[in-house]
Amino acid sequence: MMKLNINFSNRLLHTFISIIGIILISVVVFAYSGNVGHTSDQIDEVDPSVPTSCTVDQVLEWNSTDWDCADTSSGLRTDCIIDQVLEWNSTDWDCANDSSETTSTYTTTGSCGNDETLDSRYIGGILTHICLASW
Repeated sequence: MMKLNINFSNRLLHTFISIIGIILISVVVFAYSGNVGHTSDQIDEVDPSVPTSCTVDQVLEWNSTDWDCADTSSGLRTDCIIDQVLEWNSTDWDCANDSSETTSTYTTTGSCGNDETLDSRYIGGILTHICLASW
């Protein structure tokens, strides 16, 4: 039986360890500075194309291609509080407590899946369009 001995010089070993160290530091720095996700519930952070300059008595509206500010002259309420939803009461829009057992997802396209309905809710004081899916 023959014994195989491999001898590395100190210089080669130190170079190898240094290269591995540089690679590990690079990976850690890159991972640390990466996108950590959304740290706020502001809609402009979720979708930067949403206008942030709507004025008083304006709400976000999907115009079939993009989000836009629209007047609420049609009687759409803007004074709903958190955990209330806009609800049609057969004659007008009204604020109602959100008692539905649904799951929701934000939509930036203005359209939802087959088993979902498009809804508008006040989330953090901002009128937001979401897709609702019944449980």
